[in-house]
Amino acid sequence: MTEIVWVAEDGDIAHIGEWDEQIEPIEVVDQAEVVDQTTGEITQPLLVHQELAVTNPRPDDLTRQEQDVTTLEDGTRVLASKAYRYHRRAAYPPVAHQLDALYHGGYDGWKKWIDEIKEQYPKPEDH
Repeated sequence: MTEIVWVAEDGDIAHIGEWDEQIEPIEVVDQAEVVDQTTGEITQPLLVHQELAVTNPRPDDLTRQEQDVTTLEDGTRVLASKAYRYHRRAAYPPVAHQLDALYHGGYDGWKKWIDEIKEQYPKPEDH
């Protein structure tokens, strides 16, 4: 499904959907309170005013794009073009098991095992 995504320079999704820059009122101090050190009296009151500010600014390094997004089994939303990475990562056996396969089956046995996973979750043609 094509959606608006905000993508970081490394290609990873930072946000899916329109960016909510939440403009909200904030208090700004115009003049600090001044207290007389000898009497303890306030000689100059604190002056504050409200103004609107962006409280959820969009980082400058993100770009807005329209891309296909898919949802993985665990609910994680990723770019469809990169979903194979997550599937492969979940399917690869732990390193200890891979080292054991290398020891017992040699490089060719290990490579066959890994290639089966890569065939099950192929890299898209445009990568």
